[in-house]
Amino acid sequence: MPSFRPFTVVLLLLSFLVLQAQGLREYDRRSELKDVPPVSELGWTVPLAGGSCAGDNCFSTLSRPAANKTLQVLAIGSGLFNYSCEGLLPANPPTFIAQYTELYNAAVLAANLPNEQLFHDLIPQLYGYGLGADDNSTLDCMGSVGTLDNTAVITLYDIATFRARPLESVSSPNDTAVNGLWSHSVSSDLAWEIYRVEMAGGAVPGTCLGQPDEFNIEYVAEYWFYQ
Repeated sequence: MPSFRPFTVVLLLLSFLVLQAQGLREYDRRSELKDVPPVSELGWTVPLAGGSCAGDNCFSTLSRPAANKTLQVLAIGSGLFNYSCEGLLPANPPTFIAQYTELYNAAVLAANLPNEQLFHDLIPQLYGYGLGADDNSTLDCMGSVGTLDNTAVITLYDIATFRARPLESVSSPNDTAVNGLWSHSVSSDLAWEIYRVEMAGGAVPGTCLGQPDEFNIEYVAEYWFYQ
């Protein structure tokens, strides 16, 4: 993730909070979100380029969404990954158990930002902010990502619920010890393409050495939904 001078961080956070307040005053009920311009009209493009890699079957860039699909939903995901080391040797990698993520509608925020880069820059500042706390956010919670039978289940309230399977992933372009993989998934019926990018947090330790039997890893990321 980009590094910022303290003054820049303060300005970004203040801008974010002010824009949230403006969005709340303008769109204080979920039904009024219909007045927000569709995110497809932003002209923004999902980030695809991850970190460098080497070796066979290694990719540094995610594939583009299909030409016949357009951006339908832009969300900020705040949640955690649950892992287990119970019964494993210190040299073994942790076992994934489940994901618990809330999706917050970024349409109002995006419509008030001057450019896409500022949106990306805000994501690492939200890491550890606690978007789920009622007094911490005026963003509308519009969905969730969970796990059922080791498969991601995505719910977009009033839109759709579907299972998603991973297609590809790339390492974060910055600080891979902290920031988790960027991913590109597709719904079971192939109708939706889902991108989780600009990860802040979420990196999984390579082994169980020094880890408890069960632990959580927090993260914040952008979720781009194409249909």
